[in-house]
Amino acid sequence: MTYDNFPKDIKEILNSKNGLIDDIGMSNANVILYENMVLKISANYIESQHEYAMLEWLVDKLPIPQIIGYAQNNENSYILMSRIQGQLACSDDWLTSPKQLMKILAEGLKALWEIPMLNCPYNLSLDHKLNIEEQKIQQGLYKKPTGEDSTYHNSGFNSAEDLLYWLKNNKPDEDLVFSHGDLCLPNIFINQNKINGFIDLGQSGIADRYRDIALCYRSLKDNLSGVYSGKIYSNFNLSDFFDALDISPDYDKIAYYILLDELYE
Repeated sequence: MTYDNFPKDIKEILNSKNGLIDDIGMSNANVILYENMVLKISANYIESQHEYAMLEWLVDKLPIPQIIGYAQNNENSYILMSRIQGQLACSDDWLTSPKQLMKILAEGLKALWEIPMLNCPYNLSLDHKLNIEEQKIQQGLYKKPTGEDSTYHNSGFNSAEDLLYWLKNNKPDEDLVFSHGDLCLPNIFINQNKINGFIDLGQSGIADRYRDIALCYRSLKDNLSGVYSGKIYSNFNLSDFFDALDISPDYDKIAYYILLDELYE
């Protein structure tokens, strides 16, 4: 991952600028931060093309990075985007104000759900999504399970095939909306007490609203419980998240969509 290996079009835009490797988040891509740009380098052509298409479709619909350049070579896809200003939702400043954070996240979820689905490039409702995952399994893209102990292993699934079988036979009813698809705190920027940008949109499309609720809930719980930083924030109540969303949580659907997220190569 050296500058010399970047496609010509990307190098011309960067013009030898110095960047820093971003080590926050759990993306399989490599991310380089520049002063006012971000370069995302991914070996997953399908997901990169998905993200590129969604960034184009979401212009004027949602606060997202603007595309500056896009290129591919024999090894990787490259998306050069504008850099979103603000603090990550997983920053200490926001985790120390969990009730306010949950209110802002709930407002962001509602904004996602208000996006009209007409002409959305990707349908990731369960039948489509599970078919995609089945094809990946058949192509041998899943190896030894590496999911979270609290979801994948302890739920009794010994393989991706076992989990897929359960997911196909236990599909909940769907309430379809526009979904971010990976709504975790490191994918959300906040500025002046509101969401200023959503990033990592390679899993976005039409899906049940609980797909985002579940992953946001899990991310809140893990970040506030010190799973990543080791710092435990004691003054939080996750019911505040559901109160801000004006819903009574369906924990069965939350568990289902967390398990579905474990089917990720």
